[in-house]
Amino acid sequence: MPEMISKIDHVYAGRQLTAGERFHADKEFVGALLGLGRAEPAPIERVPEQYDTRDVAAAAPAVYQTRDVTSSPRQKRKYARR
Repeated sequence: MPEMISKIDHVYAGRQLTAGERFHADKEFVGALLGLGRAEPAPIERVPEQYDTRDVAAAAPAVYQTRDVTSSPRQKRKYARR
């Protein structure tokens, strides 16, 4: 049931409503209430969602093993004639 705000004093669902009073209207009557200028939709009040937060530190740089590689001269290939 949408929440509405009464613009004028009127009777709705057996209740006497005053201007500015909030009430819940049936979905099928919302269009009629708006068209007759008797009510307007109530603004939607959003509650901000609370999220769990935590401090996140940057990961430590990875440490890779290194080894010294000394290059030696390549041996020449011996090509045999065919």
